[in-house]
Amino acid sequence: MKYNKTECPIIGHKYEVDFGNVVYHLHFIDDKQMHYKAVGNAQEEGTVKVQRTMLRHNLYLVSWQESDKTTVTHVQDFQNMVIYSNITTSENDFIYTRGNLKALINN
Repeated sequence: MKYNKTECPIIGHKYEVDFGNVVYHLHFIDDKQMHYKAVGNAQEEGTVKVQRTMLRHNLYLVSWQESDKTTVTHVQDFQNMVIYSNITTSENDFIYTRGNLKALINN
């Protein structure tokens, strides 16, 4: 499903998500692409093709696969400014984490 900015107001905006042990900047380029970049010592960065499903206004189920075959599924809750993340690494480890969101000023 293709979303426009009215249906999916996060498109075109940047957010910071703090998972406690790592912080990422997320840029929702359009309805099919997201750029992520780790902040600080971590060197992770990439643009991924995402599958986005609107569960309700400002609540999305978003999933993607990274180049190393890591799979990620987020429940992105922009009403409560929180992300729940499930990750299966390329080594088959399973990681569950929760992070707090905040909008970055120069969106």
